[in-house]
Amino acid sequence: MKTFEFSMAEIRNLWGDPAGKDLYFLGTMTDYYYLETLTGTAVTHIVKDGIKLKVLGKIVRTFKPGVPFNIQVGDSQDLMCGGCSL
Repeated sequence: MKTFEFSMAEIRNLWGDPAGKDLYFLGTMTDYYYLETLTGTAVTHIVKDGIKLKVLGKIVRTFKPGVPFNIQVGDSQDLMCGGCSL
């Protein structure tokens, strides 16, 4: 298994300010023993500073990859933030 991490500083250096943008990641793995190539994707939206998120409803006690579950999220903006930056 390989793990890759990117800091916000690295992302800013490559693509500029990511606030308000979607980042799309694509990963490909080849298993030479079974001669298979698997591809996975991930998308994340970078939220600007000053946005507060709160999980609503029941607490999610377990997370099982690949099993869908419903979640409700409330958001609000901190108007006192002013010139917040990432």
